[in-house]
Amino acid sequence: MTAHQDTAAWPELPPGPHGTPSPALAERYRSRPVAPTTVPSGDSIDTAVGYDDVRALLTCPHSSRDLSEPGLPRLVEGMSVDDVPDVLINMDGPEHARQRRILARAFTVASAERWRVSCREIAHDLLDQADHSGVDLVADYALPLSSRVICQVLGVPTQDYPRFRSWSSAFLSASSSSMAARMAAFSDFMSYSAQLVAARRANPGRDLVDDLIHARDGEDRLSEDELITLLFALITAGLETTTMMISRGAYRLLLHPERYRELVATPSLLHSTVEEILRYDGPGTPGLLRRLTADLELPSGA
Repeated sequence: MTAHQDTAAWPELPPGPHGTPSPALAERYRSRPVAPTTVPSGDSIDTAVGYDDVRALLTCPHSSRDLSEPGLPRLVEGMSVDDVPDVLINMDGPEHARQRRILARAFTVASAERWRVSCREIAHDLLDQADHSGVDLVADYALPLSSRVICQVLGVPTQDYPRFRSWSSAFLSASSSSMAARMAAFSDFMSYSAQLVAARRANPGRDLVDDLIHARDGEDRLSEDELITLLFALITAGLETTTMMISRGAYRLLLHPERYRELVATPSLLHSTVEEILRYDGPGTPGLLRRLTADLELPSGA
């Protein structure tokens, strides 16, 4: 990963109409499969656009998520999720694999099934409360749904939602929060997570927090710091991605009313429709930065 000071990099990749892929993408594929792109921080970062190149970068053992070295580029100015230590998305190699092995015991299909009925009830309750003369999809449905579900799954009080909603918002890739605001949000968020873990150790329940406290791989368990950081990641990701994908999915269907009518007439298409929306317009854009710790020749020859 290389940072460039010149923000007039060739060619930039502005989004197409309605957030569709950039109209410059086809030319980039043909002419420059790896070239600088300016990100919100103002840094210009080498960006690969071809499938084979991206796959090679993601699977290369020298492709690191450790961005702790001073002076490395960032998606946004100031502190962001890239600076949070011990979070799974920032781990490489053995440490990443170790934490995933432990977490696999908590994130099973069987454990997720216990929340299906209650999550469906929350979704239906919000729809029943909707004013059918006009609904703000984000404010009246997507945000309340994601907040109530994450509170239910983790076992945290619903009244605490406004607090960690404001904290998580400070870490969005497009957030305009100042460095001081990000630092304050992170400190408050981690303090809240520590208190939650301590409370559940003293009074165990049957929620995801309890599963994570007891998860282990043999004799190996998550440390206290790892547990606290994991809760930070789960609350942040659980709120934003769910809210984002509900609104994005509805928006895509509104742009293609014939597909919406087809879906209403044929509910069996729902599963494949959700999968296609996730594929086409999934969360996490513009992605996570990586740095190469050794030279790598990509399939495109770059």
